[in-house]
Amino acid sequence: MYLHALNYLSFSLVILSLMLIIDVITNFKKPRSLKIVLLLIPVFFIIRGFGYLYLFHFEYNRWLIEMPLSINAALSLIFISYLYYNKFHWFYVAFSILFVLIGTGFQIHYYYKQIEPNIPLIEVSNELKYIKGIFSIFAFFLFLQLFYKIILSFKPNNKFTINFKKWLILLFAVFIVNFSMLFLYQILKVKIEVIIVIINIIIVSLLFYRPRFFNILNLKIVNNISFEKKNIKGVSEQLFNTVFFAEQYFLINEANVGQFCNKLNINPEILKDYTNTNYQMTFIDLINKNRVEYFVNLIKSEKYNNYTIEALSKLAGFGSRIHLYNNFKKFHGGTPSDLIKIIKS
Repeated sequence: MYLHALNYLSFSLVILSLMLIIDVITNFKKPRSLKIVLLLIPVFFIIRGFGYLYLFHFEYNRWLIEMPLSINAALSLIFISYLYYNKFHWFYVAFSILFVLIGTGFQIHYYYKQIEPNIPLIEVSNELKYIKGIFSIFAFFLFLQLFYKIILSFKPNNKFTINFKKWLILLFAVFIVNFSMLFLYQILKVKIEVIIVIINIIIVSLLFYRPRFFNILNLKIVNNISFEKKNIKGVSEQLFNTVFFAEQYFLINEANVGQFCNKLNINPEILKDYTNTNYQMTFIDLINKNRVEYFVNLIKSEKYNNYTIEALSKLAGFGSRIHLYNNFKKFHGGTPSDLIKIIKS
């Protein structure tokens, strides 16, 4: 029964990880360095999932199960540190690489000693067990330190930052639980593989349902949360994001290029160049795309179950039902009525 549960959960982990890879490739735009890390995490979840499937059908293989475990722990630490520093911080990268190299070194060492790969390494080497224990505890405290720094750095209380903060808190909590389970599994030899795979599934799900603005912005949380890129022809990225996203300018029914340019004190040609460069679309399309996404979130909220499509379209900034339907088809596909039927069913 235990192995059957592990088998089904591992298969689910593989499928969800594949979905995350496709989603990141399709939707995640910038920064590219963070995109690479975000792609590697599900890749090694897939390898580990196949490791447990191999265990169910054949036997244990430490190369498929133990190595992805160490690599993903290292990638998770690098990922969280990147969110805070907006770059690969040398200390966290060095620590993560050292952690992986030690595990890999032991794997290679015992391979040449002809220790069968179906034997877990912690049953062969007490030295590795103690070294991994020390590194796991240290990594745990590094996660707590980053978590503490990030939470302290959140100052603006608007929907833009509050949603991101909630997502980060949940992600941190799952990562910390994951590290705790790994410690129990690797050091104390507690049989909790099913729990670890469930936690892995939750991590993949959280990364899949990350905040939408996470896909297009260079995050810099250190020294107060801000969402920055280099200024392009006089456009302040921070001001643009504050007005357009944080203050939800796109929800204003009369939103237009001229009005927005006045708020940023720039001319329309500069705004056109900026949106084409960073979002690969016109400013009007950017407005309507965000309105459609906001409209979809309204539909999914129980608070608005009794609202008509016309009422919801006005809340999302659309001036008419036709305007909503045209843009919904363009940026989402189908019709609002079809989506409502699917959600209700």
